Amino acid sequence: MEIFIPNVPKSASELDVRSAMRQELHLPRSDKKGRNQGQGILTLPTRDLGVRFLGEYGAYGRRKVVVRNTSLSLRESNKPVDKTIIDHITRSPYADDTHAQKQEQQTALLRDHGELSIAKIQFCWWCRDNRISVEWEHVVSSPSRLSFLPESRQIEDYRRRVSFGIYDLEDMKVDQTFHILFSYLDVQHFSAHVCPDDGAPVLVLFLYNPPSYISEADGPLSGLFGSGPIRTQQSALDLLDSTTGRPHSEIAPYCSMCIRLVCSSREGPATFRRLLRNTGLGLPVHRDPYQIIHANLWSAANLRAYQEWRKELPFFHAYMVESLLNSLALDPRELLNLKEPILGLVGEGQARGRRGNDYVAMVLSAFAQAAMELIGPELDDQSVLRCFKATKRRLDHPMSNNLLTKRDDDGIFLCFHVIVTPTRILYEGPVPERSNRVIRSYPPSCHQNFVRVSFMDERKHKIHYNGDFDSALWVRNRVGGCLKNSLQLAGRSFNFLAFSQSALKNHSVWFLRDFRLRSATGAVTLINVAHIINSLGTFSPELKRCPARYAARISMAFTTTDPTTTDVENLHTIDDIKRVERESGIEWNFTDGVGTMSPEFARRVTASRRRGATLYRDVYPRAIQIRFEGSKGVLSVDHTLTGHTVCLRPSMVKFAGTPSKRIEIAQVFDKPGNFYLNRPLIMILEGLGVPYEVFKKYQDNAIEKVNLATTSVDSAALFLNELGLGTAYRLSGTLIRLYRLGVPLPQDLFYARAMLYARNDALRDIKHKSRIPIPEAYNLVGVADVHGFLKENEVSVCLELVPGGPRKYLSGYVLISRSPCVHPGDVQIAKAIGHPPAGSCFATEPLANTVVFSTKGQRPLCSYLGGGDLDGDEYAVISLDRHPGFRHIRPQRPGRYNPAVLKRLPTECTQDDIAEFVVDFINTDNLGVLSITWRILADARADGIFNKDCMMLADLHSRAVDFPKSGTAVAIGDIPRRPSLLPDWHAPETMSYLDPNVYYVSQRAIGKLFREVDLPAVEVESFAARQERRRAEAEEEEAVDPFEDEDEIVAEAVSTAFSGFTALVNGLLPKHMSLTPTPDRIDSLRSTFLYYRSQLQSTCSLHSILPGRGAMLTEEEVFIGTIVANASQPAKRLDHISKVREETTLLVNHVREDLMSGDGESLRDLQNRLCVSYWAWRRCVQSDVFGANSFGWIAMDVCFNLMDEIEIVETLTTMLGDLQI
Repeated sequence: MEIFIPNVPKSASELDVRSAMRQELHLPRSDKKGRNQGQGILTLPTRDLGVRFLGEYGAYGRRKVVVRNTSLSLRESNKPVDKTIIDHITRSPYADDTHAQKQEQQTALLRDHGELSIAKIQFCWWCRDNRISVEWEHVVSSPSRLSFLPESRQIEDYRRRVSFGIYDLEDMKVDQTFHILFSYLDVQHFSAHVCPDDGAPVLVLFLYNPPSYISEADGPLSGLFGSGPIRTQQSALDLLDSTTGRPHSEIAPYCSMCIRLVCSSREGPATFRRLLRNTGLGLPVHRDPYQIIHANLWSAANLRAYQEWRKELPFFHAYMVESLLNSLALDPRELLNLKEPILGLVGEGQARGRRGNDYVAMVLSAFAQAAMELIGPELDDQSVLRCFKATKRRLDHPMSNNLLTKRDDDGIFLCFHVIVTPTRILYEGPVPERSNRVIRSYPPSCHQNFVRVSFMDERKHKIHYNGDFDSALWVRNRVGGCLKNSLQLAGRSFNFLAFSQSALKNHSVWFLRDFRLRSATGAVTLINVAHIINSLGTFSPELKRCPARYAARISMAFTTTDPTTTDVENLHTIDDIKRVERESGIEWNFTDGVGTMSPEFARRVTASRRRGATLYRDVYPRAIQIRFEGSKGVLSVDHTLTGHTVCLRPSMVKFAGTPSKRIEIAQVFDKPGNFYLNRPLIMILEGLGVPYEVFKKYQDNAIEKVNLATTSVDSAALFLNELGLGTAYRLSGTLIRLYRLGVPLPQDLFYARAMLYARNDALRDIKHKSRIPIPEAYNLVGVADVHGFLKENEVSVCLELVPGGPRKYLSGYVLISRSPCVHPGDVQIAKAIGHPPAGSCFATEPLANTVVFSTKGQRPLCSYLGGGDLDGDEYAVISLDRHPGFRHIRPQRPGRYNPAVLKRLPTECTQDDIAEFVVDFINTDNLGVLSITWRILADARADGIFNKDCMMLADLHSRAVDFPKSGTAVAIGDIPRRPSLLPDWHAPETMSYLDPNVYYVSQRAIGKLFREVDLPAVEVESFAARQERRRAEAEEEEAVDPFEDEDEIVAEAVSTAFSGFTALVNGLLPKHMSLTPTPDRIDSLRSTFLYYRSQLQSTCSLHSILPGRGAMLTEEEVFIGTIVANASQPAKRLDHISKVREETTLLVNHVREDLMSGDGESLRDLQNRLCVSYWAWRRCVQSDVFGANSFGWIAMDVCFNLMDEIEIVETLTTMLGDLQI
């Protein structure tokens, strides 16, 4: 029953009413909805309870419910009961309001008393010697205030809901005011004191990130129809320095993280400290005063002097030098003082030849990291210069020519990354990046003209809607301004070029600087945006009327692909297999996006990708994803084709590409992917009838396997291999080799912490994503049965778990799906044919590691599964014989997934129209909102996934998926609203306490699974990161490496612990050979290690997601390939993890190649290299030097590889000797 409350006191909060009700009734659970406008609704779980309640407390009852001295009037509501609330009440346990009451009191204190009057605002630079230099100031002409702003939205915990605002800074020339906003998460610490220099009562704000600058002005309709003033975000305050008249915009990018506020009242600092203490915010407030100076470090004159110097530098060097300013590693005066040393470095780089730029970048990047941590009262004017010289000296060795680019044909190039935020333009890189067709079209010397630009907020998160201001207008101004106008980087103009589809989702695009290219004949061509797009091929006028579709076709050339030397010799076009469905009249394409290739062509592709590797005739992929001219999709092997033949279908051809014979590989499907459950799929399966116990069984097994990972070497190797952890260092393979030698688990702290982080990574995914492995279930790319053997609803699944190994066939009924699942019909049951009959096409070529769909029937099965096709989509396949728990499902009719409506223009679009589409995409990309809203509603509604809102969301989700290619967005107003109470599994992973008035205990399967998992290691990341930084800093000063004096006790302990490994090495080395390398080899090894450590430290610093300039990943995190820190946006962490793995894989591979390489391939040469690597391993393992432990694992892997080669050489030598005899 719903009970209407017409007279709620305006001063009462929802918590007041709820607490009064519970105090009287001790109800198991009640719920109230609506804002306090003097009325309210109380919902009780049953009508009988409601009748008894009104009899006791209603108009004629004996008792009253009193809220703030007001007796509430209670009567039955005349509106229908919200069944969602009833369902929630009956499923949720009683929740105590004690914690919420305390938070409400603290919030009220902030709201009622959290203001301080401000007389002056100063933007400052925090100097290395701990003094503060005032660089810009504005005297407030009318009352301004610093306010605490408790946010109404329920995010994370109470403290994180608190924002701060500096309000009502006025521009007297125009009718406009300005506000400065920053949140609890942005605060590093405060200082509140009376300054001894000028006697002013001050608050100094030290921030991790710049604040938001908001302008507020009346619009043309302000005051009409309830509309208020227009609030927009700006890059800086539109105000002038009260003394110099200098615009705030000139210093905002550099001096926004140290703000000094002069209070109007002398009691201001004490009031501020008391308020923070009483409200329990827990933010550090210092009372020690900071010395104030006016050094004019960021003066217009200093910036002009730097800009004049910048003109003299080539772009590459100008970018690296400017990054020292933009990263706030140096101030302009410090940078100008380093002009001559930096010019000397540039000259040395030029003398090194074509790899000189890599050397300059490595030195300046390492120096930037060191300079940011160069802080202390003992520093003098020469400290920065000494730091620069020490960094250069440490890296000045032969290995300084960056190995990451020593090959030009490996599909990797060094790329500049730029991040545009509301206030700043941040420079990163150069970092290794997989190349694409366009990049490879130009020589390496031209690659610096291509820059990847990402648009993010100040915390480097994706841009999202913000209720504090008109965020759409800000995106249009800031992002659209960059895209439609040139972007100035290091004094050069860059223009918007294009994007790849995956990069667009992360709001990242390519920019280009015009350059000239001289051909072999001497002709010079201007390379600009128009030239590159025209070089891709011919786009039809109809295509160019849809900016999104046109940009999607251009993006094909910017997809990261592997270069090959594979040419298409025989190219054919074959028809698609289409059929009209009788019921709907829709024509369906059964071969949408998939063509064929000959076996010989597939072998050639393998040979081009694995140069130097041993190849076997039958070991080659049966399906590859390609880009070729203007075509994209998948090629599967057709055994009837001969020669080097490729057959494309019309559905693969997207535009008329420039003629070429060279094919590009986007992905090779040479092994089956492991399958994991996820939250959307679990919700669908539960809704279709799979009981919770089935999911729990698989989760329990997964957790048990994670816990066993630390009990033995073989279980650790299996665990790491299945989850893809430690792959950059080939950790699982090395552990298997140690297991075969009988070596027990390593007992050192480094390995223990690494495995702890690996366990945390696995359990965190299980807890927060329900990423649960299903053994012997697979993710397989979909292809078509081009020979027409399969019947309707049949599939063929052949698995080859080891290349060239035995084949396994799935037979009987299989569950098949495709992520993401949001519609009840996205999961279907098909029949797998098992071992193919003799003489059939699949007996000749079973298309291993694919799922082959039938081309018969009314509609292709893949289209049932979230509207899938065959251009590279992967499908989950679960054998119901192997996993009978999933037999409970009741398959539903699939969604229609009608083609998206294209947003067209009346004329052919321009580059500005594509830029406008990017702006629209950033503003209206609601795919994530749709996905999470669907899960929340499916959890909250009694009818779950079949609820009408969930079915509508499934349709909207399909439209949102097509948005990047159609240009037609899903409006935020079309999305059903979420309930006020959210399921507990939706709480951010950063949250330690779940407010029962915000989160309810979900009784769905994903809620129960969520609560079953406890995470280790979540408390160690911030402390460990700080310790890691300090350890690295100490070694920077002392230039420590692990190859100095050996600790005999440690060395003996290591030899004993790894006795099997030590014995194997000694057995392959001559007895008279010294195990200590020559001084020259040790120097070379030291150079390799110092290079490795420098690159590793750069990766650790660049990809930390913790706030603060000193934040750094631990060596163990990079070694395993994870990030331990929790994040409010896990997608950001996932992106950084991906980059960490890619960068460390490249780094480790090239260091491994350096250790493996030598002057010859004789037995003695191999033994000498084994001796060096073994010696390096002994010195590095269990070392305290940053980077040494992971380097030791590289050296051990190299030892195993060299031992294999030595055994091969010895065997061949013996065989040749026997033949001669």
